[in-house]
Order: sequence, then structure tokens, then C-alpha cells
Amino acid sequence: MKHVPLCCVALLCLVSSLHADDKSHYLKLLDNQSFEELELHLHDWESRNPDDPEMLIAWFNYYLNMGRTSGMVMEKRDDQPAGSSMAISDPDTGDVIGYMYEQTEYDPEMVGRGISYLNRALELYPDRLDIHFGKIKTLEDLGDYQAESRALQHAIEVSSDIANQWFWSDYEALEDGKAFFIGNIQDYYSHWFNDGGDTAIDAIRSAAETQMKEFPGHPYAYNNMALSHLVKNELEAALPYLLEAETLSPEDYIVINNIARVYYTLGDSESARRYFLRLRDFPDSINQDYVERALESLE
Repeated sequence: MKHVPLCCVALLCLVSSLHADDKSHYLKLLDNQSFEELELHLHDWESRNPDDPEMLIAWFNYYLNMGRTSGMVMEKRDDQPAGSSMAISDPDTGDVIGYMYEQTEYDPEMVGRGISYLNRALELYPDRLDIHFGKIKTLEDLGDYQAESRALQHAIEVSSDIANQWFWSDYEALEDGKAFFIGNIQDYYSHWFNDGGDTAIDAIRSAAETQMKEFPGHPYAYNNMALSHLVKNELEAALPYLLEAETLSPEDYIVINNIARVYYTLGDSESARRYFLRLRDFPDSINQDYVERALESLE
């Protein structure tokens, strides 16, 4: 066994300690909103260790905080905004006439500077999933769905390239990186589906295309692509993706139900009946009254 000189061990411990101190001090300053002192600390940290991924993330968080403003707004609107809000009622009629809620805005220049640090970090450390997710979530918060979808597609391609061997903060290895990655990116698809606009649907389809290419044996992307057509009432376009998802995951009751509903709407009673009957095999997962009503309507 090769012996490492004690002086080298001491040096490694010192470097590790400095890194921990740098990060803990940055987090303390960020928590206290001491931004002037934080900026000085980040310049010093960068001069000593210009490629430290935690330092690059720290710069991103600095610029994100500097470019973000939040405040309460009152708006006349019929629909309730997402998140926490308080309804404003007409004192005479009691009818809801608007809502008061917290609104967050971002300075594009400041946030752009922050994202540039994440881009640099991803060039140096493409296997850091926390950095990918941080960038994607920021673009989601900015409402830039096209850029968000491109960032997600890049992460999907990287996941395939590195055989899903992902790391998290401080280079902590993730167990079962593939399952963790594919499961968690569903949150981004869900946000786009909740939006439902044309730009959001385009983002879904672009990301799903890449995911189907890089993970052809996994059903999620096929189902997402199908749903992107279903929300547009493009039933015939959705069906092939659903059937492919079924082939990949024949016991997925959600996919089976989606296929049954598509056949039902298309008027293919025989195929619809066949798939609704299969839903009887999932009494703990899907409401059987719904299944029986569907079957009765096909009589």
C-alpha cells in the first residue's frame, strides 16, 4: 500500500477546511442578507479557488437575490392566482372582485449574470445534477419556458452520456441516479401542463422528444407527449405514444386508462371496452365505480 506523506494529508485537510469555511461563511452572510460583505467574500473565494463549484453556485445565489424583488399587489381579476392569496370582496354585494397576493419580479441583467455562473459550473462539472436543476427551476420562475426546455433537454442528454451517474451538492453521489433524475424532472412537465399555453405545450414536446431519444425504454416521456396532444384534443396523434408507453410499462394503470378514454372518445367501443376491463385489475389504484360506469355506457 502506498503511503501518503503526512504533510500532504495535512494540506488536503487544510484545503477541505478552507472550502467548508468559505461555504459556511457565504451561507451565513446570505442568510443575514449582508450582500456587500458577501460580494467581498465571493471575490476572495474566487481568487483562491476559481473553479470551485460551490463558489460558482454562491455567485449565482448572490445575483439571484440582488435581482429579485417581492411585494404585495392587489389586482382585479376573476381567477384566483397560484399560491397563497387573499380574496377582496365588494362590501355591498360580497362578490369577489380581486385578490391580494405576493408577486416576485426579477431583474433580467442580474439574473443573467447569475445564470452565467451556473453555465460555467456546468461546463466544468456537467455531472452535478443540483446545478442543472437550479438553472432549470430559475428559468421556470422567469417564465422562459423555451430556455427551460432547452436546459432540461441538455440535462437529459448529459444523463445519458454519464450513464446516470449523478452527483449532488459537495459532490455527494446519488443512489440510483436514473430513477432520481427521471422521477424529479416530472415536476417540470407538471408545471408546463398546469400552464397549458402553447409555449408550455411546445416546451413539453421538445423535452419529451429528447427524453424518448435518450431513454427509449422508459414510458414517462411517451405518456407526456401523448398528454400534450390530449390537452389539444389531438386524440389520433396521442394514441401511438400511449400504445408505446403501454408496451414499455404494461401494468401502468394511468396509461391504460388514458388509452381507454381515447378509444372511447374516438368511438372505438370494442377497444375501449378491452382497456376499461383491464382497469378492474387495479381496484386499489383506480375508482371501480368509474370503471363500471364507463363499461355500462359502452353497452
